[in-house]
Amino acid sequence: MLDLYYVYKQYYQRWYRRKENLDFSEMKDISHDLVKNFYDLRNDKVRTEENRLIAIEIAKDLIAREIFLQTYKVFGNNLLKNLNNNSFEVIVPYPVKRLWDTTKIYGEIYIFTSENMVGYSKLGVTTLDVNFRLRKYENRYGYKVQLFYSLEIISPFYFEKFISELIKDKRVFSKSNEHTNEWYCISPENLQNIIETNLSNFLHKHSFV
Repeated sequence: MLDLYYVYKQYYQRWYRRKENLDFSEMKDISHDLVKNFYDLRNDKVRTEENRLIAIEIAKDLIAREIFLQTYKVFGNNLLKNLNNNSFEVIVPYPVKRLWDTTKIYGEIYIFTSENMVGYSKLGVTTLDVNFRLRKYENRYGYKVQLFYSLEIISPFYFEKFISELIKDKRVFSKSNEHTNEWYCISPENLQNIIETNLSNFLHKHSFV
């Protein structure tokens, strides 16, 4: 039984090592969409079978691309074999499930500040009331935080990931009993500006507008 998500990760890792390669990037995106389609249709047997036939043709196309590029391994071969045999599954890690399952829901991306974290801002996201999230944070870590900014948006977890990639070099990597690793060495004003200036780009990229 082949885990289709594992196949996607193979294409992803190949691209990750050669991010400048547009062919690898395209194959990574194709394999991602192939897997996500199966995940989205997991409770619909009829449409899953229809999707399997489409995926077989996609796998053939991936194989042709890999052969043309003379890649070290042709990941599409194993993909095609198991699609033909109807011997596959989709095992999605929890963080990815959270993203995929919340694509079409609304939530809030927010910025917290604190006197305990001077010079830093916390980037967070919630589908609950943001003030409830604030109190929950204070109860867990034992110090006060202030809500500096919040914005309601569709697909909030994707948007948080999108923004966090833009400021990942400023992340506080140490996670401890005192704080999470969602704090960034950036002023809340600058972080708010990054969120707002990249909002329309995110919405267009993910076809929400």
